[in-house]
Amino acid sequence: AVIFKPTQVVIEAFDAALTGRRAGEVQGTVVHDAPKVGRNDPCPCGSGKKYKKCHGAAA
Repeated sequence: AVIFKPTQVVIEAFDAALTGRRAGEVQGTVVHDAPKVGRNDPCPCGSGKKYKKCHGAAA
């Protein structure tokens, strides 16, 4: 026997509580403004090092 059948609103609220969003809020996509940096290009942080030896080493 089914005691409780959740409605769509209840399901969305529960999902929002688990993910830290508000109910009905749509998760947006991330847009990167900067062009892709090549491994041998200078690092965009301004250190003067190649990207692969600076911030690219962590990736």
